[in-house]
Amino acid sequence: MAGKAVVLTVLGAMTAFIGYGLFSVGVEGFRTAAELDAHGRSTNGTVVARYTTQGGGPGSDRTRVKVRFTTEPGTAVTFWDGGNDQVGDTVRVHYIPEHPESASLASAAATRLGAGLVILMGIMCLTLTVIILLLGVRELPREWRAARRRRADG
Repeated sequence: MAGKAVVLTVLGAMTAFIGYGLFSVGVEGFRTAAELDAHGRSTNGTVVARYTTQGGGPGSDRTRVKVRFTTEPGTAVTFWDGGNDQVGDTVRVHYIPEHPESASLASAAATRLGAGLVILMGIMCLTLTVIILLLGVRELPREWRAARRRRADG
């Protein structure tokens, strides 16, 4: 049977992996927001399709909308994003001219807010990692003493 220190070490490694992933995704969100601020364009688009996926419980349904818009050079672009708009509605689209296929209904401010929350969750996971690993290190001497006693007993 694995000792507490081993279990805590594995748990610490998992929270470190999750925390690093969340932190990285958040930093990428900040980069996207900065690029939208520096080079982004906004235009109106039209919702051309809509579907809702049904989750397993109350409040777990997710609605996605397909939006079509035209870039400044006149290229038509279509993308899917989350939203509650109806087919035919006009929506505000934010995009980077070099990558219009990565357009979004989220503004730079909304992207920055989401990225900040994800970074905060990453920092919380990384802090939890430190706590878990410290508990595991504290547990090691006890496990070593118990193992020595078992060897001495026979």
